[in-house]
Amino acid sequence: MAHQLSIIPTTVTPREDELLSSWLYRLSQVNYTKAHTFTKFHFPKFQVWNRDIDKLANTAFFQIASQLTTIPVKEIEALSLRDYEGSLYEYCNANGNQKWVLPVKIFHRTRLRNGLQFCPSCLIKDGKNPYFRRSWRLSLSICCPDCQILLHDQCPFCEKPVTFFRNELGFKLSTTSLPIYLCCYCKNDLRKSPRYPAKIGVVSAQIRLKKYLTQGFVRDLPYALQYFEVLYQVIKLLISRSKKLSRLQSMILGYYPSEMILAQKGVSRIEFDRMSTLQRENILPTAVWLLDHWPKRFISACQESGVSSAYINKDFKYVPFWFRKEIIEKLFFPNPVSSGINVKRSDKKK
Repeated sequence: MAHQLSIIPTTVTPREDELLSSWLYRLSQVNYTKAHTFTKFHFPKFQVWNRDIDKLANTAFFQIASQLTTIPVKEIEALSLRDYEGSLYEYCNANGNQKWVLPVKIFHRTRLRNGLQFCPSCLIKDGKNPYFRRSWRLSLSICCPDCQILLHDQCPFCEKPVTFFRNELGFKLSTTSLPIYLCCYCKNDLRKSPRYPAKIGVVSAQIRLKKYLTQGFVRDLPYALQYFEVLYQVIKLLISRSKKLSRLQSMILGYYPSEMILAQKGVSRIEFDRMSTLQRENILPTAVWLLDHWPKRFISACQESGVSSAYINKDFKYVPFWFRKEIIEKLFFPNPVSSGINVKRSDKKK
């Protein structure tokens, strides 16, 4: 390890909200080494670019990276998707799909899904050292709350997934890779991507969710983690194919502002985390709107459409008490078993 440490001439300080893979790519470039060569030499026990390293990186990986760069382990851990544990989800599933995380679907070192988004304006504002944000891997990220434009979930020029680390392919005689902002397929500059203004309701919802995620605080609710659990369940209700829930969905279309209505066609068979940014643009703000003024708005919508607790709690494993309490008190229709309540035999006899 001492030999490896001695050949690292330069350290790259992680930027605000930077993604781990983005930092590793910039680290390899500043040391005049291709990304694959760099990680293969310094992290020989880890498969980096043919795995989702942003989820897969563990304590051992962070410690090696800290020794190489003298950057504290905690700062490197904060670059990974594992750092959202306790705020966005309880545990990060490193080896499978993770709720709220856009899947990349890896085949060798090729990305088959649009698992990484970007804001072209942010890449320009970064100046000489552009980087990709960790929040751009999240399905709850639809627009840039600062630039107020929609995020791109693919290269707008060739419609291929953003895979910046493959910019080193085809340049065998070069010691470094191409800039991080170039599309590895068509070589177009992602910073020159078109800007699409986000709707006001989408921007306001994004700003609120960012606050909840970074501060862990939700007004009138105990924990942000619980809010995101419930929010995801509400999203599942909005995209469900159930005929019973279709009444709720249709009714919401009548109440929600027309410029931000829920897009039902073509999305009902897709999981939320696999949807495009444009599809999620209509669904996420709707779910946020439904949970506003809790519990009045949500309960009223369910009562008017005849949706019981059985449909709301379906496949909802860890129901927060504040949510369960209102659902059971106001939307529970017998019998208890079909309404999502586990009743002990002793209680039945009583």
